[in-house]
Amino acid sequence: YPGLSLRSLPLPFDTLAHAFLSLVTSELRSALRVLRRRPLFAAGVAGTMALGLSSAIVLGGIAWRVWLRPLPLPDSESLVRIYELGRPDEGGERDRGRISPPLLRDLRGEEWSHFVDFAGISSSTPEWMVGGELRQIRGAAVSPGFLELLGIAPLFGRTAWASRTGAEVPEVVLSEAFWRQGFGADPATVGSSIDLGGTPHEVIGVVRQAGGYPPAVDVFTPLVFEERQLGEGMRGARYLDVVARVRPESTIESATAELAAFVESLGPDHPIHEGWSGEAVSLRGDLVGPFRDVLRLLIAAGLAFFALALVNVVGLASTRALERSHEIGIRRAL
Repeated sequence: YPGLSLRSLPLPFDTLAHAFLSLVTSELRSALRVLRRRPLFAAGVAGTMALGLSSAIVLGGIAWRVWLRPLPLPDSESLVRIYELGRPDEGGERDRGRISPPLLRDLRGEEWSHFVDFAGISSSTPEWMVGGELRQIRGAAVSPGFLELLGIAPLFGRTAWASRTGAEVPEVVLSEAFWRQGFGADPATVGSSIDLGGTPHEVIGVVRQAGGYPPAVDVFTPLVFEERQLGEGMRGARYLDVVARVRPESTIESATAELAAFVESLGPDHPIHEGWSGEAVSLRGDLVGPFRDVLRLLIAAGLAFFALALVNVVGLASTRALERSHEIGIRRAL
């Protein structure tokens, strides 16, 4: 309460502090006496509580580190994953689909009230020519602005491609782990050229992947589509993972409504979208989704371990109390 403190209570603060210290001291002395007289009993209580607490802490720590903590990205709560929803079935349910290249182009070319921007990513497995030997590495082709949209800043160089349609000279951004393992963490790597799939690529930057999203890769390359990949026949090729950022003043619900209306409006001009809709879901929630059952199981197991420890301690204490009461009864009888 405002203006209320321990020093304003009727009893002097020094008196309260002395009483608290006396209580703690008394309890410690009692615990030490039990430890000396009944070492096995004290060890059983302490061990049981330690086992229950450590189990709960370990399981809770795993759940937090893997699933519950926020994504290590700036303002991660505003990041959403974009889905195209299929035609409703007999029960009114819609299947989720990823985004096709033509639809991504449409999304990026639209003016939005609730979205900042859209960007896509597609996994790849480029071959790196080093020392006359081909090595297959992990890659990801990303839209211009993908890394910037996520808030991933470069350790060295830059992350922005030379243009939104791809550079004349192919460019590549290295992950920090790949840069350290493959290039000895040499800063001069930025600006040099590496051979990917028989094509020289200019290294324009190095980024650190903190985990969570996107998946760990070795190199990022520009996601550039040819004209045939943007044709009408490719609207059914729904394979791109597309993310967006919702404006600070907007909600995911309002953004979903705007996205759904846009996709539904494509039906008259593009029959493949007829009856389809769109959805924006929290990126973090979507990543956790497949593991929710495991998460619940871990939390329940941690609570169960702690509850069992408490029950065992209560049982030990009750047994000790019965023994003590029996001893006191014999002494009184004598």
